[in-house]
Amino acid sequence: MIINLIQEKEERKKINIAELRFYNDRLDESQKEAVSFALNQREVAIIHGPPGTGKTTTVVEIILQAIKQGLKVCPVSCISHEYR
Repeated sequence: MIINLIQEKEERKKINIAELRFYNDRLDESQKEAVSFALNQREVAIIHGPPGTGKTTTVVEIILQAIKQGLKVCPVSCISHEYR
């Protein structure tokens, strides 16, 4: 999953995990770190991992957090060959 967070002209301030109020209270620490990581990227964040590791749940949280900050979000995904 590739996520492009589009900011209008002005710079965003760096987001710290401690500052975030997560919508999903079942996120584990690695998911929370991925959310913070994605929100702190200037252009693109890539979330990857094996099936069943919570990527989609993490991406939903990233999108919700980005919208909360007034960012525009453009998620892109592709299906692995093994699932076709």
